[in-house]
Amino acid sequence: MKRLFLATLFLFIVIGIVIIYSAGNGGKEITIVGKNNEYIETTRIEPVLKSDSDDEEFEKESVVSKAEKIEEIVNSNFEYYLRVPSLSFYDDFVLVNNKEIIYVEEKIIENQNNYDYFIYTYNFETQENQLLLEMKDEQWGPRYLSYSEETHSIYIENALEEITTINLTTGEIKKFKGSISPNGKYLVYRDAEKGGLWGKEIDTGDTFQWTNGEWDQQPLWLPSSEGFIYLKQTNTALGDGAGYAMKLSQFSIDTQNDAPLTIETGYWGHIDWLTAGNTIVAYNGFDDVISVAVVNLTNKKKIQLIENEGIGEVEASVNIKKKELLLSMDGKLVFYNDKGEEIVTRNWISERDGLVPSALTFSPDGSKLAYLTGVQGWGINDIVPGRKVIVSSYDGSEERTLTKDYIYISGLKWSPDSSALAVRIREDIDSNYIGLIRLNENVKE
Repeated sequence: MKRLFLATLFLFIVIGIVIIYSAGNGGKEITIVGKNNEYIETTRIEPVLKSDSDDEEFEKESVVSKAEKIEEIVNSNFEYYLRVPSLSFYDDFVLVNNKEIIYVEEKIIENQNNYDYFIYTYNFETQENQLLLEMKDEQWGPRYLSYSEETHSIYIENALEEITTINLTTGEIKKFKGSISPNGKYLVYRDAEKGGLWGKEIDTGDTFQWTNGEWDQQPLWLPSSEGFIYLKQTNTALGDGAGYAMKLSQFSIDTQNDAPLTIETGYWGHIDWLTAGNTIVAYNGFDDVISVAVVNLTNKKKIQLIENEGIGEVEASVNIKKKELLLSMDGKLVFYNDKGEEIVTRNWISERDGLVPSALTFSPDGSKLAYLTGVQGWGINDIVPGRKVIVSSYDGSEERTLTKDYIYISGLKWSPDSSALAVRIREDIDSNYIGLIRLNENVKE
């Protein structure tokens, strides 16, 4: 009975199957039989095999098409632009005039944490590129670039406040550490190993210890070069990672007198000049607290402009020529004079709700304000894909949009004559550009 069952099952399989597949060597052999098991034909179907080279070619085509699309967007928004193989992390480029930039490329050294840095000049009109300086095997690369129209020199500063200068007329290269006095006679710098603020006479190379507090910091030269204002360390620890309480103090080079100012002691954060020699702006918020204050050195008064926790994004910028401070917060642009008095408030345009203004930058002549509007950072849930460039009068009026598309822009620099802007564009890690906008030319349509 069992044998009969097996024989019947075998016969059913042979007769009932119309198509029999037989795989071999990656292909499929199809045998077609009729109802009564009569043979019709046998054919073989070979699979389409996808090789590694096909995958590579597909990926290459995808990358190329993406790169072409990005360049098309850049080209449609900028009359002049430069594609840079690899910009470093920091916002390191500067305009020398309205057609020429200095910028930095970086290249990581294999199996090391150090980089090689290359300082280039590029002319947007002639499209000529020239290597100015190679900085080989650097642990601390260029962090800030600045340009002096007076000396026609580039200043390259790293995170240790070490500065390399290149005179663009003579090609002379110098290296030093610290901040140069307005008369060019002295340097002042913080010595991280020995502590305190130190001075160096540039002509002789002689060095002096001017203050002895381990965490004394942030010297601001007085316009006369007679001394500087700085943050002096006290012996009071603030706790919660805020370091020591600081107080403003004034040091005189001639008398070696160190005179603390009669202004409150506490957390001062970062200080800078609002009006050189007279008024300081202090960004004195810690942790989640956003705080900005104005300090008058003549009457020794401090005016706290804002001090809020969870206020959201706050951007600040100083108009040196107009002696004004701009704060962008709570959907408003608020302008203050050097007495800390509010002089103009402009509500943020309603159609831009949710788009944060950033990189607020006044032109060197003080007549114009440039900034970016759009999202902060990069994210898949961004309401717009990047930022646009806006320019307005110095008080925020008469604004004009200079780019038609939202692009991921992360830097904004003025030319010395205030006639042009350069921006850094990074759509992805392999697509780095520097775009140039001349204000006397029409926006690209």
